[in-house]
Amino acid sequence: MFAVLLSSCDNPYPEADDTGYIDIVTFVGTTSNSATFEMQQRDDSPVITYVARDLSVDTAYCPSGTRLLLAYAPISGEAYKSGYIHVLGMQGVYNAKVKQAAIPQDWDANAMFLLDMWRSGKYINISSVITSIDVPKRYELLVDHATIDDEYPQLYVVFDNEKINETERAYFASFDISSVLNKPTCKGVVVNLNDSNQSNNQITFEKK
Repeated sequence: MFAVLLSSCDNPYPEADDTGYIDIVTFVGTTSNSATFEMQQRDDSPVITYVARDLSVDTAYCPSGTRLLLAYAPISGEAYKSGYIHVLGMQGVYNAKVKQAAIPQDWDANAMFLLDMWRSGKYINISSVITSIDVPKRYELLVDHATIDDEYPQLYVVFDNEKINETERAYFASFDISSVLNKPTCKGVVVNLNDSNQSNNQITFEKK
C-alpha cells in the first residue's frame, strides 16, 4: 500500500476519534482548495459525496478514480450524508480489476485470513490479515470465463502471501467488477475463496 501525499494532512495511517469513521472511498478530484470523494456503504446504496476543504491531494500519486481508506469526521455530525468532512488521515488500498480467465486447478492452494468482504456499487472490497512487508506475492480476483454470461458468474480470489515473519496487519483491497456486473444476464456474483479464518469459502452478492 502507498501513502497518499496531502498538503494539509500527512498522517498515512488513519486514526479516528469518537466522532470519526473509516471507509473505503473513491478519490474524485481536487481543486486549489478542496478534495472530493465518493462512496457507497453496501451493495447498491446511494452514492455519498464528501468534500474536504483546504485539502489538496497529489494526483501524481493518487489519480482520479483511486480507491482509498479514508478516516474522516462529518462537519455536520451526521453519518453517511453527502457534505463537508474533516479528513483525519488516508492511505492507499490495493486497487485492481476483475480478470476473465480459466481458473487454475490450484487457485485455493493458499488461504487468506478474511476479516470482511463486501460489495459497494461496482466494487468488491476485502479486508484481511497479512504478514507481508509490502504487498502479497499474488492477489487477483478472477471470473471464470465459462460462467461470465451466467446469472451468477463465479469469481475466485487467488491469493498468495509472502509469509514474511513480520507483524500481522490489516490489508485492504478493492476490485472493480463492473465488467461482470454490467452484463445484462448478471443477477449477482458468487465469490469463492479459501478463508483460513471462518471457512467462509463462498459469498454471494445480489445485484439489485
